[in-house]
Amino acid sequence: MKTKILFAAAALTVLTACSSDDSPIENAEQRMPVTLAYTTIDAAETRAAQNLNQGTLASGESVKVRISNTGTGSWTDYTFTTAAEGAMTAPTPAPYYPAGSQNIDIVAYYPTTAGTSFSVASDQTADANYKASDLMFASVTNQAKQAAAVELAFTHKMAKLNVNITPGEGVTSITGVSILNVRPTVSFNQATGAVGSATGSATSIAVSNGGAAVIPAQTIPGNLLSIVTDKGTATYSVPSGKEFAAGQQYTLNITVNLRAVGTTNEITGWTSQGTVNVYPTQAVRSLKYLPLYFVDEYNIITVNSSDLTTGFTWGISSLKDGYFWRWKDTSAYGDYIAESYFGPVGQSGFDIDTQWDTYYTRSSATQLLGRHLPIRSEWLSIVPGLTNIFAYAPTVNTGVLKNNFDLNPKWGTDATTKAGVPETSYFYATNVTDKSRVLWAVRFIGTPYCSLWCWKQGGGWTKTDYGYMTITAKLLDPNVYTQSYVESNMATIVSSGFGSTTVGDYTGDDHENTVCRRTFYACGSTTGTDATATNSTDVGKGGGYWSATRLSGNTGQGYAMVIGSKEMYVQGRLSLGKGYPIRMFRDN
Repeated sequence: MKTKILFAAAALTVLTACSSDDSPIENAEQRMPVTLAYTTIDAAETRAAQNLNQGTLASGESVKVRISNTGTGSWTDYTFTTAAEGAMTAPTPAPYYPAGSQNIDIVAYYPTTAGTSFSVASDQTADANYKASDLMFASVTNQAKQAAAVELAFTHKMAKLNVNITPGEGVTSITGVSILNVRPTVSFNQATGAVGSATGSATSIAVSNGGAAVIPAQTIPGNLLSIVTDKGTATYSVPSGKEFAAGQQYTLNITVNLRAVGTTNEITGWTSQGTVNVYPTQAVRSLKYLPLYFVDEYNIITVNSSDLTTGFTWGISSLKDGYFWRWKDTSAYGDYIAESYFGPVGQSGFDIDTQWDTYYTRSSATQLLGRHLPIRSEWLSIVPGLTNIFAYAPTVNTGVLKNNFDLNPKWGTDATTKAGVPETSYFYATNVTDKSRVLWAVRFIGTPYCSLWCWKQGGGWTKTDYGYMTITAKLLDPNVYTQSYVESNMATIVSSGFGSTTVGDYTGDDHENTVCRRTFYACGSTTGTDATATNSTDVGKGGGYWSATRLSGNTGQGYAMVIGSKEMYVQGRLSLGKGYPIRMFRDN
């Protein structure tokens, strides 16, 4: 950008050589004053808050102007003061062109304090300190006498960094930004404008309130930015180093979320224009951000159904095998009042919001280590409904259903998700009348990733053709699948499905593609004491999977995840005396 401003240099005095051509003229009214104009050459436009010293200098700034007869190198220094609208107030005495044909050289620099060694301020939060660090230089050589203004083109001798910070998820405010590992000092030739290589001990430069700082040209390796938030400090690095050239501007647009705090985050992808966008920091893509991952693949069975003290196992040959447990089963099978194999130490039941950290496992049941009977809120993390979730299903004609749940599911190992998180989900179904009902959703459940889910009904829902529900979930990139994008593009998202996942038809984990699948068969229930399906009712037609949560205010009923033909939900009115299958959840 070039902006011309006249220097009203009405009174300049110039050293003159001792010859008849350049002797002073005694009548000053007959001499021609040196009139100047200037432009600043800026790499790019920036937002208003970062426009200090771009285009114009503020009123009241001082500029050093040096004038010499061409070829002599003998300089006379003058200090001009900027006035309103780019005008300049000249000093006294006033410089004039030499008499005769003698040409002149003119150089100018800003700030006037620049010596043969120049250092940028370490704290540029104040405008004065920023401007005192923004070294600029202009020169004109062999200038002949002329009435028109001589134009000086000022160039910035430092590199400029514009840092635009936006608080992201979990961060409320930004309280400070610093550029790290800056060598702050250069040599400066006041006659030629030449600037040496950056020297000095690496230091941090506090960025101005407008989000800008200037530094000497240099390559900064490693850590580049420190951003202080209300939640702590996030550090951003350039592992391979980044070169910052004199006279160039570099713009960093960074969204800082809570996951960036306390860590070092890499900056990549600089454009040729010197701009880089740093999106919210993502945690390492992992199945642990899917609550479905924490669900075991099979139901609990016993090594010996007649001796429950022997231990437990799973991985049975048929997912349909039903092994039923009363809510408080013990070694004396059926005595559900006593201590349970699956419940917490010394408690007869859980409150709805109790965590699962106090679970224990019988020493003889080594196969259960690291697993627990899920509380109600954990079931809600994979089946988000206290009523039938298939009732959420919109059709193609009605589009997408957005639900802002107040269920606060709890799951996983992260402190946030274990405490309960609000959920916003977008449900979609292409056909709600088909017997093989399918419900899709993209869920936002308090993790670094949103996720695509599908609940699908299968089987014949008879005793010979077991009905079942399959749940599949996959992590999605939150930078692409924003809530606004999801709400407008559910049909496209659903048509892409889960891609080329390697999980099986019924159950499994695909870590590479971050996909999980779990299947729940309609095993029925039993009121007898047989841990097999011999005395079960509704086998193949429906059933429930116990939670560890007792119905509030009722010692005889508890919560379970219930399935049936065209329905799936978390139910609270199941008799603790009935037998249902148990699906354990992993501790980590």
